[in-house]
Amino acid sequence: MSIIGRMIEKIYGRPEVRVLLLGLDAAGRTTTLYKLKLGEIVTTIPTIGFNVETVTHGGTSFTMWDVGGCDKIRPLWRHYFQNTQALIWFAHSSDRDRVDEAREEIQRLLSEEVLQDVPFLVWATKQDLPNVMTPEEVSSKLALQNLDRPWACIGCSAFTGEGLYEGLQWIQDALRAKRGSGRKEAGPARAPPELSTKEKEMEALLQQWLEQEDEPDDEFLDKFRTYTLDSWDHRTHLRIAWLYLTREGRREGMRLIFEGIKAFIANSPRTKRARGTTFHETMTYFWVHMVHYALATTSNPDGGFKTFLLLNPQLANGGMFLAYYSKKLMLHTPEARTSVVLPDKAPLPSLVSDVRERSSALEKTAGISPAAESSSTGSAVHASENDADFLARFEGGQLDRWNHECLIRVIFLYLITLGRAQGKEKILTELRRHEGSGFHMTINYFWIQMVDFARATWQKSRQGGPAPGGVRTKKDMAAASGLVRIGGVDGDGRECSAGGEFGAFKSWCQGWKAGEGILTNSRLYLDHYREKSIFDTSAAEVFRLPDLKPLPSLVG
Repeated sequence: MSIIGRMIEKIYGRPEVRVLLLGLDAAGRTTTLYKLKLGEIVTTIPTIGFNVETVTHGGTSFTMWDVGGCDKIRPLWRHYFQNTQALIWFAHSSDRDRVDEAREEIQRLLSEEVLQDVPFLVWATKQDLPNVMTPEEVSSKLALQNLDRPWACIGCSAFTGEGLYEGLQWIQDALRAKRGSGRKEAGPARAPPELSTKEKEMEALLQQWLEQEDEPDDEFLDKFRTYTLDSWDHRTHLRIAWLYLTREGRREGMRLIFEGIKAFIANSPRTKRARGTTFHETMTYFWVHMVHYALATTSNPDGGFKTFLLLNPQLANGGMFLAYYSKKLMLHTPEARTSVVLPDKAPLPSLVSDVRERSSALEKTAGISPAAESSSTGSAVHASENDADFLARFEGGQLDRWNHECLIRVIFLYLITLGRAQGKEKILTELRRHEGSGFHMTINYFWIQMVDFARATWQKSRQGGPAPGGVRTKKDMAAASGLVRIGGVDGDGRECSAGGEFGAFKSWCQGWKAGEGILTNSRLYLDHYREKSIFDTSAAEVFRLPDLKPLPSLVG
């Protein structure tokens, strides 16, 4: 058994019935797992490592392993096959576009010799949504009829509970029948497909990382702070981020990580000897965000760094940033080194719940399919969604992501519909509710001021638009914006039509130098504030004036 398998068995032991939950991303594994565990729908985040929970049904204790379905880590699924007694595949009943991909992955799975004697259940998930494939249709498209093992395809819904306990009962019956027969399923084992060279390299690197002996955490951090670390590689960077984020939280941890890495590069003899070693703002932010995301999506039974790596094997892929950024933007754009730039290929995974995809009413409103959330076109979802629906989803806590552009859009929409005085209070109230402990008064107020300045300048540039700082009536704002106002009516009591004013504002900003910075540079506040002052605890609670240069004024 590999070190990965040994560590899994050491941490979790040998369960009574070990069930492996697999499927493509966004198929509903985690939501279903916690529906079975807790009996209710909970906020979930797309799984990039794995979750383990014990569920009891009919006197049987099922230890259920929910393993992430991201294509980058599917080659590592095989490390979880050992001792598996039942296999459940989650088939998204609305995801017709990826049926072929799901069928290929199932064929790969069932060709594994270690899984030859394992009952196979397919849950056709999300049957509560409209226009879904029936279980019979899912069975046909996945070519299940020719399987040489016990199998079943059962329709289910985590929201209604339909089919969940029927599935567990089927597994119990299949295991009971298997024990009674006393023999394995007929049919020769097929050789599984070979891993690619890159997949083998990633697997070998993870094995090496798990075998590596580490000094105690405090000793490691002391070496980092005194510029005497023995190694300065990808694993070291992950450990630095992991330690500060687990000990200090995101806000303070982010500050310590950025300051510490900058100081290490400037002062360590190791980095001074390495030509071209410089601090890269965007790359550092990317990996800190991914470590934070991994911490939020997986529970760590023993709290150790190696277990964290085991739970999140995708972090071993040093080129993971290429799934979000083009090589040109990340590696060959000077701005990416000096400030954090937004991805140009796909949005970074968000810590905001993705349960939104499960509501058919919201799907009708937004006009997107659940599968679109995990696709590379995810950043286009908000662009095509009208402003009123976007704002309604924000207020309902149902956005599928939360990034810099979402923040700018929320601020813009409240300002243009409510004006500055009412809009500012509404923005701060909603952001405090939305961001919780991550709310930062000074940073959010900074963005209100910057967006308001850009909005006023944009409106002035439009024919007949008001001057910066000008007052608009409710009727003027509703007529100009075409938005569904908070409350649903304009100044004359008429229902407003939905529009896309933010799209026009965004297009204008892209041709205005200052506007481009507002849209893309999430750390623009560092042009106005020293890091020491902006990240001071008091600045998160009350607004602090800039200490480098003043904020732009709407006067004059």
